Amino acid sequence: MTFEAWLTAIGLPSAAQAVAMRSVPDLEQWHQLAADESAFLARLAGQPKLALQVFAHLLYGEQAHYATTAAWVADGRDIAIWAADYAQKQGGIGVTENDWLRFTLVHQVVRLGRLQFEPWQPTAALGPLATGTQALQVHIPADGPLSPAACDEAFALAQARFGQLPLVCDSWLMSPALQALLPATSNIRQFQNRFQVVTVDPAAHQAEERLFGTWEANPDRYITRTTLQKRAKAWLQAGKQIGMAVGVMLPA
Repeated sequence: MTFEAWLTAIGLPSAAQAVAMRSVPDLEQWHQLAADESAFLARLAGQPKLALQVFAHLLYGEQAHYATTAAWVADGRDIAIWAADYAQKQGGIGVTENDWLRFTLVHQVVRLGRLQFEPWQPTAALGPLATGTQALQVHIPADGPLSPAACDEAFALAQARFGQLPLVCDSWLMSPALQALLPATSNIRQFQNRFQVVTVDPAAHQAEERLFGTWEANPDRYITRTTLQKRAKAWLQAGKQIGMAVGVMLPA
């Protein structure tokens, strides 16, 4: 697959593709530098277009790491997701979630179907998990519905790849407030119900950032379009919090 075809397959818009396809000087040095997290991130800081180019070229060069083309494309979709996020928030072309994209680049985080998984161990007891328990963190890419069937498939793929491990999700999607904001039939609530919520951070603003694209101290400033946005805004205007939480799913 050509570089341009791969950029199309991962969902990168044509304007962003034109930037990503520009040559990157010393590409092999960038590949080596990726192993040094702090140095790699320092070199990319404040350069969103360069970051887009570097991540696109380096992950394209990782094809040999993947057993299938589909898996290679699936990991690459993270670049398109964060390019879309940057375009929405900044109105330009580039990426700034460099620490997260580096996890994908060095295969610390892998996409399996609808979800992403990261081998992980808690450094302190977490609900039913003891310190040092081998587990998987679950991450939810922002590029599609969270249907129960798609999640079932992703969890089965993770089990096949990593074995029977506890799953941990640290996200606004675990917030207990969503039980009041969403109907029982919603995909998000059905996803949340798979987990046992073990810790809650009510003051976190990840929910607002994901729902509205930003956090505002005054919720009156939020623009709403979807039913969830309208309910969340009213909830916040009433002085309530959404926050985020950590959920744990033990092997069956």
